[in-house]
Amino acid sequence: MKLRDHHFRDYEKKFVKVSNSGNVLAKMGAADVREPFIGYMYVDNNRGVTLRLLGNTENEAHEKYIKEKVSVVRYDLIEDFDIEIIQEEIPSFEIIRKHTDKHYGEAHIEKVRDRIEIDNLRSRAYPDDVEIVIPYKEGYVEKMWVRSYDYIVKENIYIFSLLKDSCYDESLKKGELIACKYFKKNNAEALIFFGRVETL
Repeated sequence: MKLRDHHFRDYEKKFVKVSNSGNVLAKMGAADVREPFIGYMYVDNNRGVTLRLLGNTENEAHEKYIKEKVSVVRYDLIEDFDIEIIQEEIPSFEIIRKHTDKHYGEAHIEKVRDRIEIDNLRSRAYPDDVEIVIPYKEGYVEKMWVRSYDYIVKENIYIFSLLKDSCYDESLKKGELIACKYFKKNNAEALIFFGRVETL
């Protein structure tokens, strides 16, 4: 099954067996790796869906891939890969999971990533990026992509950082933290801009 046909929740923090990788391995300088090969899938907040290469099998010949942290980081390179999720545990690879959790796991961001209700609003390649709507008094709306930052359970408020300046409100600049609320009515759903974080 193609990676693109999976929901990111299927493979996040999972070991996978990969085939149909085209010439990607050659581009990575991993000519000693043959298909099928093993990888570890995770979501990097800045780089999106990421596959870390672990070599062919669980043996010493590919120990270097555990140490060298070789990754394919662009979703468009890996979306056509056929992947099979490995269900059994691989004890010698647990160091990979621990390293990833330590260096790429941020609890406040993962709170947003864990919110299933906004899955339809996420980017496929960058699951931490979601589309929001900013309504204006004049009657028009602006749609913007923002990056996950935090989720406040008590108020049911999402905190995001802007990925670019607003086209209509020059006070909303790239990198600024904003708050949004999720609304759903019938088949329509949206994350609506609620205000700047410092003004709430």
